[in-house]
Amino acid sequence: MKSSNTYHRTKTSVLFRRMVIVLIVITLLLIISSYQLALASSSNNTSSTEYTYQSVVVEKGDTLWGIAAQSDSHTDINLLVNKTMQYNNLNSTYIQPGQVIYVPTRL
Repeated sequence: MKSSNTYHRTKTSVLFRRMVIVLIVITLLLIISSYQLALASSSNNTSSTEYTYQSVVVEKGDTLWGIAAQSDSHTDINLLVNKTMQYNNLNSTYIQPGQVIYVPTRL
């Protein structure tokens, strides 16, 4: 009897430890996913910011990314390029010297 009882306690403590480890892993996964959701939410707030559009005359060597970076350095450049392309009805990122484009700037 004594050895059977010891075996049962040992097996129970091993199962308990495994259960604690699983709970810790699940808790960490929940924390990580909530952190990622918070980051995604904050980046969505940036995209919902109100913009006004400012005209820019394209000069030789200019790119949409360079112009977007100059217009607002606190916003994702890809977002600004996409907004610029949409606003100006551009099908590609190709721009020419002398062309007038409108780039988003924050209000």
